[in-house]
Amino acid sequence: SRPVPQRHAVVAHGWGDPGWNWGSANGEAHDLAGPLREQLGTPSARIAWLREMLKDTTTVSWDEIKLALALEWQRAEREGRAGGPDGFVRVMEKMVNAEYESDAEQWGKGGEEALSRLAMDMWERLELLPSKEIWAFGDVTREFELKTPDEGDLDVFARLAAAQVLLSMRFIQVGL
Repeated sequence: SRPVPQRHAVVAHGWGDPGWNWGSANGEAHDLAGPLREQLGTPSARIAWLREMLKDTTTVSWDEIKLALALEWQRAEREGRAGGPDGFVRVMEKMVNAEYESDAEQWGKGGEEALSRLAMDMWERLELLPSKEIWAFGDVTREFELKTPDEGDLDVFARLAAAQVLLSMRFIQVGL
């Protein structure tokens, strides 16, 4: 069995930061994408990461989640499984344009509004995906009661949205 790759902290200065440079072979995004792909290089590592993301909101940061989502959307778009022109490529464009960023260091104040927009944009596009088996990998996501942002914890709601999207895009089977 392969050793589990070491977790590398994903510390983004923000998607709007010039040093982030999404889509380029130079920049912080590129420097962090390789280690995250390595960390999530097997189906079992991806399952463990999703469990961690959903169960322990302090271990997997939103910077790491957004990077994983963007890498998945980028690959899915190339492979024709991102929901078409109004699908997740549109969410990725908004992310690249820093529309889901906040000046707040933590999600709070303006950050909650940004996180809410990201979660809703993801939920709204789920129906555009070819795979409808969004609860397909066991009890991990069923452990969380589905809530809307105004009924429950926004962070949990947004993490569930991210998990639903990744599962629907065959993240476990295909990877980043």
